[in-house]
Parts: sequence; C-alpha cells; structure tokens
Amino acid sequence: MKIIKKNCLFLSIALIISFSSACVSGSLKFHQLSPIKTEAVTTAQEFYAQAEPSIKKQVPPNAQDIVILGDDKIFMSLSLYELKDIFWLEIYIYNDGDDSFVINPSDLILLDENRSGIRRLEPHDAANIYLARVSLIPPYQPKYEYEVQSTTTGYLYSSGYYTAQTQSTITQKEDPYYAIGYSIGAAIEASENKKLTDIASRIYWGGYVENSTIPSKTGGYGNIYWIKRTNWIPPIILRFASSGYEVKFLSKK
Repeated sequence: MKIIKKNCLFLSIALIISFSSACVSGSLKFHQLSPIKTEAVTTAQEFYAQAEPSIKKQVPPNAQDIVILGDDKIFMSLSLYELKDIFWLEIYIYNDGDDSFVINPSDLILLDENRSGIRRLEPHDAANIYLARVSLIPPYQPKYEYEVQSTTTGYLYSSGYYTAQTQSTITQKEDPYYAIGYSIGAAIEASENKKLTDIASRIYWGGYVENSTIPSKTGGYGNIYWIKRTNWIPPIILRFASSGYEVKFLSKK
C-alpha cells in the first residue's frame, strides 16, 4: 500500500486516527510500541502536519505511534501494543471502494529482530489467557467468638463441709473484623474478576478472523493478537505477507 496524500480524505482518516488512539481499554496494563521511521512509513503525526488547521487541532497525543497506510480505496490505521502476555495490533480500516474488502489475519506476520515468527492467536485463545485468571471467591463462612459467663452458688455446713454449683452461659458472637475483612477481600477479588472478564470479552469480540469483510463505504475496527514469548528480541517487525511491506516497532520503555 502507498501512503495517503489526498486532501479530500483528511477528515475520514482523522476520524480513523482518533478512533484508534483511544481504543485499548483503560483496565489493561499496556504500552504502545513506536514505529521506526523510514521513507515507507508514515505516522499520524506526519499525516496531521499536512492537514488543514481545523483538523490539526484533533491530533491525538500518540500520533507519532500510529502508522497510516492506504491506496485509492483502502485506508488503514495501525497501532501495536505490548501487554504482559500478548501483542495486540489495532487496525481501523475504511473502505472507500465500491466492493467489499476482505482482511485475513494470516496475512499479517509478526517477527522479532532475528526474524523468528511469533505465534498468532485466534481471538478465543487470546481471551482464554485472561479468563484463566478469574478466581473463584469462596463462600462466606462466619467466624465466631464465644463469651462465657459463670455463676457459682454454695452452702457451708456447720461441720465444715462445703457444697457448690456452677452454672455457665455461653454466648456465640460473630467476629465483626473477620466479616469486614472478608467483605473487603471479596469486593477486591470481584473487581479484579470483572476486569479480567471485560478484557477477555473485548479481546474475543474485537478480534479479526479469516475472511473478515468491510463493506463498501464503511469503516471497520478490529484487532489481531500474538503470544508474547519470553525470549523475543526487539524490534518487532510487522509484515504484510501479500505485499512484503514491513514496519518495525520499538518499545519506548
């Protein structure tokens, strides 16, 4: 794909960039990888530099990290994120052509510096990484304290013999501090579980699958995922198999 230069399409692409720059969920711990600039790589920052003043005002703070691609009919915004377990590629596509556009995740290959391939994940596999961390919250079992009150009565005979009887009353009381601690712990665990299930749902429903179709004159948003190996060597290379086009990304950490 060649880089978009048409002024008449600035507004459409600006909307794509704005959408892409805000899509990764705030409940995720992630950082965005930054593309290595070459003549073949155009970022949103450069794109906005060519725009009219009214559109320049919309430039997102991560514009230098968003790659823009396109030809006369198809326009793409690419953002690559590194998470703890996966790489997450956001793609927003606008199809300005008269026919539907098909995107296949298998056409995008992720490599490290040694050009070792990184395994792509289907959306359900990526989602299951997070669902597997959902914790079972045990049912509440109250903890009790016991208060014992005793009363002793007796009688002393003239012979010096003494008899006595003790009566005890045991009162069972629930430990209030244990109940409070359980409630706080359960609430924290439930909150974490909700974050994990929300992330898993977002990953699953937002993932592109083979033969995903973008109708004519329509925009489409989706993600592609790869497992994050422990021994990968930067930079990360994103390659389009059908065209040979590549973009290298580096971490800003």
